[in-house]
Amino acid sequence: MNVFMSRLAAAYSSWDKSSGHTPEQFFNLLAENVEVHTILSECLPQDPTAGPFLGKRHAFHWFASVALRWEVLSVETIKLTSSGNCVIWEGRSKYRNRQTLRILETPRLQIWTVENGRAVKVQDYLDSLSYAKATGALDEKKPGSPET
Repeated sequence: MNVFMSRLAAAYSSWDKSSGHTPEQFFNLLAENVEVHTILSECLPQDPTAGPFLGKRHAFHWFASVALRWEVLSVETIKLTSSGNCVIWEGRSKYRNRQTLRILETPRLQIWTVENGRAVKVQDYLDSLSYAKATGALDEKKPGSPET
């Protein structure tokens, strides 16, 4: 588990330093049958990053959706711990929405379930209210506007 944790810490560091343009180190940690689940699937299921994303190929779409919609300003690791076959990443993320230009600054928790040295499940938790505000999902639509 220590090797996986070291590689995961390096992936987060690379993601931060590259402003979210280097997901390769994350991909190298994923099993072919990985499942990626986010809190957004419960509260903002229409969001392209909500998921679930089943399989490594679809996990790529999660990273691509994030990169298309968000500019990664910073990712900070606060703590990386393990319990059984799970690695828990606790951190903070600061992103700028490319459409609204609003900043999302949120605590973040990701739980990585590991089997045979690869992640078979990733669960992503963040402040969904702040996320919705940053995307404009809570903005009042004006009568007669195209979105109405």
